[in-house]
Amino acid sequence: MGRLDQLSLYIVRALTLVVAFSVHEYSHARVATALGDDTAKNAGRLTLNPLAHLDIAGTLMLMLVGFGWAKPVPVRADIVNRRSRAGLALVSIAGPLSNLLLALISGMIIRLRLPAMSSGWPAYFLANFTFINISLAIFNLIPLAPLDGSKVLDPFVPEKIRDGWTRVQAIGPQLLLVLILVLPYLRIDLFSWVLNPIVSSLFRFMTGV
Repeated sequence: MGRLDQLSLYIVRALTLVVAFSVHEYSHARVATALGDDTAKNAGRLTLNPLAHLDIAGTLMLMLVGFGWAKPVPVRADIVNRRSRAGLALVSIAGPLSNLLLALISGMIIRLRLPAMSSGWPAYFLANFTFINISLAIFNLIPLAPLDGSKVLDPFVPEKIRDGWTRVQAIGPQLLLVLILVLPYLRIDLFSWVLNPIVSSLFRFMTGV
């Protein structure tokens, strides 16, 4: 594959991640605002403008290696939990669900088998857009802080294991680094064993491919 093709692939992936991050963080902000917390809105995060959501370090990583992260949306748990103890869980799950919705939309376009979208770069973009959004959704649902999955499960953790759960979440970032960077070098790739089959199954379900 030539340099131009490699650059094009990089651009497709980067644009997909920018859209995915922006919609993900906007969804957090939208649900938090609906639950009475204006913190994100006052911070200028209730927008789809990528500039409001992209983190400097995450953006540099996006430019250098094609993957990065966005700034977390500020949320006040004491406010969003007033109506329900699951308020923060609703705010948290909104991000992954928005990515799954994006994947479902692009997957439906793939299923239509439109001639203009069935080959070349349009087909590649749609496939990557679908796969990346599914991957982000599933990854963010891992129940380790600071990922969304930890906050989604938190209200439902039984009191008898609450202390242990809290201790695990306190070292969640370190555990994630071990899962992502250390275990694969030891040929223990939990992502390939557990997450990839889930992502692949959802991709086939949404696209019919």
